[in-house]
Amino acid sequence: MTHLTIAYANHRPETLPLSQSIMEEHELIILEEPPHQSFYEMLRGTIETEDYLLDQDIEYPAFSRQQCLLMQRLFRDGRKLLQVEPFIERLLEVQNFFADGNGPGDLDQSTVNYQVYLREKEATQTLINYYQTVRGNNFADIIESVDDFARADAKRFELRDRLRAEAIVNRLNDSKSICIEAGPIHLLLCHLLLKRIPSGWTLKPIFVELLGLR
Repeated sequence: MTHLTIAYANHRPETLPLSQSIMEEHELIILEEPPHQSFYEMLRGTIETEDYLLDQDIEYPAFSRQQCLLMQRLFRDGRKLLQVEPFIERLLEVQNFFADGNGPGDLDQSTVNYQVYLREKEATQTLINYYQTVRGNNFADIIESVDDFARADAKRFELRDRLRAEAIVNRLNDSKSICIEAGPIHLLLCHLLLKRIPSGWTLKPIFVELLGLR
């Protein structure tokens, strides 16, 4: 029997020691981040961790720095590591496409990149509308703006989790055990994987913060 484990944890340094004990029990670790060209150089220590992180738009610097150190240790111990986050990868492609002088009208509407663009655009527009509306004193309008953003954000995360589930299933290999890193907001990922994993695989979610509470 081969098994998948989803390690749900917030991106905070305090969760890493708890996540480490889970990851160490698996042969392959799939990280929640888009592929980076220098990832394996960082793992091997041929480039400095700070140089690797400086080339990226990091939301949680302290977490990312400590996570790199943890991944280096796991890599030295023989674990395989993959970066799999197709939504963010596609979003970066769209941003680079626009940076090259193209516009939204130049995107092929039949592509996944266009779907990613639409979901990101809708979520951003409704969030900006909320920021503008909340400055007023019309409570009903504020509630409506929150509802609009929540719906747009949910559609964005549905696509994000669907793309990641498909990518993970396509990468199932000879590894007998795989640990998937995921933030707690990605609960849909577990349900989507359950529908897609082939027979012979089991799936278990673990909520890392609950281990800390115990």
